[in-house]
Amino acid sequence: MFVKVDSVTKDCIKVTVLDIDDYGAVVPVDRIELCADDDLILETLRNSSHAAIFTREDGKTIVLASGISTNELHREKTKTMNAVQTKREEAHRE
Repeated sequence: MFVKVDSVTKDCIKVTVLDIDDYGAVVPVDRIELCADDDLILETLRNSSHAAIFTREDGKTIVLASGISTNELHREKTKTMNAVQTKREEAHRE
């Protein structure tokens, strides 16, 4: 899932779950609390304003986190807008 990192403590990571809409706007979906027992994950999240995270099946424990830079965020927004535009063009051809 794609998140904005709100705060990181030893026990808890608070994040805002984000989505990118059809127009490239980053939209907050939910605020949740997660946990991680790996110092590398915690350090990654402390040093990132946004991240892609993967959780265990319980949905509460982070098993992998990758920081996302502003440039990467803009590329994802552009990819989403391009995909939507392509889909609309294909629908008009039918």
